[in-house]
Amino acid sequence: MKLKDFFGKAFSKVRKLGESRNFFDEKEKFILQCLNGISYQIDIKESKITSFKGNIENLTEYSTSEFLEGKKLWLDLIYEEDLKTFLSESKKLIINENYIADTEYRIITKNGKIKWIRDIAKNFTIKGKKIICGILYDITEQKEKDEYSTLVKKSIENARIPVFWIGDKGEILYVNKAACKALEYTKEELLKMTVFDIDPNIKKENWEKHWQKTLEKKSCVFETQHKSKSGRIFPVEIFVDTIEFKGKFIHWDFVNDITERKDYEKELIEAKRKAEISDNLKSAFLSQMSHEIRTPLQKILGFVSLIKDYIEEITGPLNKEIDDYFSLISLSSKRLLRTIDTILNMSEIQTNSYKPIFVDRDLYPLLKEIYEDFKQDAELKELDFIFLNFSRSTNVRVDEYSIIQIFENLLDNAIKYTKEGEVKIIINNDENNRLYVEVSDTGIGMSKEFISKLFKPFNQEEIGYTRRYDGLGLGLALVKKYCELNNALIDVKSEKNIGTTIRITFMSTPQTPNFSSDYLHSPELNKL
Repeated sequence: MKLKDFFGKAFSKVRKLGESRNFFDEKEKFILQCLNGISYQIDIKESKITSFKGNIENLTEYSTSEFLEGKKLWLDLIYEEDLKTFLSESKKLIINENYIADTEYRIITKNGKIKWIRDIAKNFTIKGKKIICGILYDITEQKEKDEYSTLVKKSIENARIPVFWIGDKGEILYVNKAACKALEYTKEELLKMTVFDIDPNIKKENWEKHWQKTLEKKSCVFETQHKSKSGRIFPVEIFVDTIEFKGKFIHWDFVNDITERKDYEKELIEAKRKAEISDNLKSAFLSQMSHEIRTPLQKILGFVSLIKDYIEEITGPLNKEIDDYFSLISLSSKRLLRTIDTILNMSEIQTNSYKPIFVDRDLYPLLKEIYEDFKQDAELKELDFIFLNFSRSTNVRVDEYSIIQIFENLLDNAIKYTKEGEVKIIINNDENNRLYVEVSDTGIGMSKEFISKLFKPFNQEEIGYTRRYDGLGLGLALVKKYCELNNALIDVKSEKNIGTTIRITFMSTPQTPNFSSDYLHSPELNKL
């Protein structure tokens, strides 16, 4: 039974009784209390409230006596914007005896709070006296809930992302404006459809399995496709939450059109494919160029040696000037070969095509051989070239080729950047008994600012056409990557115009690394 009907019958009861006794008996007082209701009676002729039953102080923060004695008028409490409605309903009540007013309006309490009131009233004539009997109850909390629900509903309805409610049979229970726009259907059309009509990937025979899976997970995300009214099929990402409503489970789906993302992914895949092709072509090109340059250079070196021997057989020992010419030819050719090897090695690392082979190796004879190869270079510059071993055991497990490249690059730099003094190789063990090799020189040294950039490819402290030293700036970039490959630490100490010391410390048995194209962004130096 509706409240209005109930109160209508209650008012009829009073008329039939025709008594001036209290309007409500104990039973009706209990009902009022449950409804948080307050009954009132107004003398129309006197235009004043003659009775309040219920906690009027709790509702208005004014006492009953303030209203009954006329110290406070009910009109004074009514919110200004609602006053017109209240007066209009009051006028109807006074004029029409059969009219039941059911009005909602706001009042302002004694302490300035705003409350919503529901006011149900009727005009009566009892023993020739016209009165208005009514009931007030506080609906503030319900109004706030209704306003919040309205806000939520508007937010969902006007959200930019499509929202669906889906039933357990795949029926569409609700869609917002964005869903209608995306699928090109009206709301009425979609509410007569199912998910099978808009998703070409979901089949009726698989729906039960899909539904149970979502019930188990409660929340999940998956990708599928949607088909619009015009036949456009586009990729979507669906965020599914399972909720219980009126004793049944439904899906609350938020749908994101991922067309742009998929297009971008395709572009990335295509770009990656082209990059891989480019890298393979580059590696093949460099490998071919290395072969095409290395082979004639090796022949030149061989014939230069034969020419030198032939001249010495005919003329005897060469004078110093001529001998230096032949040495320069040999050194220049070797430098060119090392440059080609460096470019090829960097290409192998960049394209992830270098495959290390780890073996147990005695480091001393390996370094001794490299030392002998560079001895002539040091002697030509009249440098003291020193090789010392203080370690009892120089056995390590390494990739031999990359270890040779490390120390050839370090010695090449040390000799190249040292005008006078010495270049020294020392094998020893540190305080943790880890084997290390130290290459030091008394050369030009490096600034602290440059050391932080030392291992970046194509990086040299002196650049431009006026630089005093040749080279590509790739050697130390390779050294760093080869050290990582062999699980070795690299430590650099250098001072401008004093010299440089580079220590390679072997940590433990190395693991085969997985080089990536991001090789330029290597970890920070272990210690500077």
